[in-house]
Amino acid sequence: MNLKYFTLRLSGYKTFDEMYKELESGKRKEISYEDGQRSAALTRALYPKNIRYPKEGEVYICIEDAEINYMTHWMMKAFTGGDKTIFPKDEKIKISPIKHAKPISVYCLAPDREKIEKLLIPQTDREEYDYDGFSLLIDTLTLNRKFKIVDGNADA
Repeated sequence: MNLKYFTLRLSGYKTFDEMYKELESGKRKEISYEDGQRSAALTRALYPKNIRYPKEGEVYICIEDAEINYMTHWMMKAFTGGDKTIFPKDEKIKISPIKHAKPISVYCLAPDREKIEKLLIPQTDREEYDYDGFSLLIDTLTLNRKFKIVDGNADA
């Protein structure tokens, strides 16, 4: 455990998973924006020193199957669905707009959207009358380990 991580832990910083469990158990009533920022700082404290943070517009190729998250969007529902999935080797992603200089995860688009949608999104979801597309979310550590940058000409 590194010193920065240890110091943040002593200061009461928690992971998102820990806070979510507290929420489920009733020990916590909400996860505030500030809580989320602390959780992100704790996560970043564990990253290797040579981590590369993604930038908007960069294009990456998956060099080995990688676990990422997807979210499904709905026209008539006040929520999103989603789950974890395996993003296939040799497929590309493009980084969407980023709000933080050192993000722990980023949204991305698949240039071959239709192919990726058929591969990753369950057919039962795609066939629902109010299905309205999907989003991909990848954590920065997975991006560094299982993807390779192929176009660093960021849009931002």
